[in-house]
Amino acid sequence: ASGQPEDVAQTVEQHYWPLSASGKLPETIQSAVISLSDKIDTICADFAIGLEPSGSADPYGLRRMTIGIIRMITDFIPNANVERIIDESLKNMPEKIKQLETFKNSKERIIKFLWNRIENIYENDGYKFDEVKSVILPAQKNGFNGIGDIKIKLSFLQQARKQASFEQIITIFKRANNIIQQAKKQNLQISETVTADLLKEEAELKLYEQHLTVTKQLNELLADKNYAQALNKLNDIKPHLDNFFENVMVMCDDDKIKLNRISLIAGIIKGFDSFVDLSVLQ
Repeated sequence: ASGQPEDVAQTVEQHYWPLSASGKLPETIQSAVISLSDKIDTICADFAIGLEPSGSADPYGLRRMTIGIIRMITDFIPNANVERIIDESLKNMPEKIKQLETFKNSKERIIKFLWNRIENIYENDGYKFDEVKSVILPAQKNGFNGIGDIKIKLSFLQQARKQASFEQIITIFKRANNIIQQAKKQNLQISETVTADLLKEEAELKLYEQHLTVTKQLNELLADKNYAQALNKLNDIKPHLDNFFENVMVMCDDDKIKLNRISLIAGIIKGFDSFVDLSVLQ
């Protein structure tokens, strides 16, 4: 009516979408970007002045708004840098807002709120709580980068758990993780590299060779976001881990060899931990 181009008029209208948790999403990338920025900015402003959800009370609909944010990121902007938007929003708040007590740790509260909502969203979508935790914990280490891939990873993890061998994979990785946690409690300095010359037993040599192969393949698969094949690499490493634990004493008397073996285990776990934390699966 005011003579604006049609795409501008549509973007203005659709940046309010979705109007409800299950409402229609914006239809264009322009609308989605503005809607995403507007909704995150609203959440930041409310938290900055202490108007955040408490218990069942959510008078400003921030929980519903977060569902819209996650849906738009998943469908339109999977690589959205949410943390940067939060930083920019808070940076541009009026100075009188920045002086408030509620502003001081608002970023930490916003991030915690968003992650809690993300967990709730996917649990409500029917994924098991331990599956959600398994995928979200590695994602949290990378800030909010790539949260658009969480649903994809969950879907592949759900399918992988249907394999008869997957429970055995979980068991062996939990054993490996327990050794790492035990070493940390003893304040042992776990190296990020493995000294090949210290590997003497046949089982640890074979595990090391397989580790190098799988790590290279994993990096390529994850770069391509091929999460299904990445999860299949668990099947490649499992028999070598089984053989290693059956024939090698990890916590031996020789400190150098012991730390080297722990570093080998830690390296294997780290490769998969970058996208799925198997230790929390039950």
